[in-house]
Amino acid sequence: MSHVFILLLHSINILIKFISIIKDTSTKLAFFNPNKLSSMIKVQKDPLSANLVYKIPCNDYDASYVEQTCRQLKTRISEHKNDINRKKINHTVVTNHRTLHNHDFGWNNVQILDVERNYNKRLISEMINIKRQRTELI
Repeated sequence: MSHVFILLLHSINILIKFISIIKDTSTKLAFFNPNKLSSMIKVQKDPLSANLVYKIPCNDYDASYVEQTCRQLKTRISEHKNDINRKKINHTVVTNHRTLHNHDFGWNNVQILDVERNYNKRLISEMINIKRQRTELI
């Protein structure tokens, strides 16, 4: 016994006509919806939280750390915080400043300076914003 499958789009008029045609046969209907709920409901990432130039202020010194990232800002900030606790040779500028001077950073006062999808333009923006700092982070 072979099975025949017919895919009907969700049109009530076509469905009613089709049922009237097959009602006197031994054909069984199965329904399938190609539209998955996940295709209708999407969790959107905040477009302003990636592809940006940001700065983290030092709480104890009149300077800020400026960097560009293509990643989510909260992920990058979390990496800075975690780097402080890691035992490794090459730390970030943030970690070096914190350990050398016993300073802390304003993790809740991170400021987005620019949003730019193009990597080269973001690098230029990063350089410009670093130069705009009154005091260099040492």
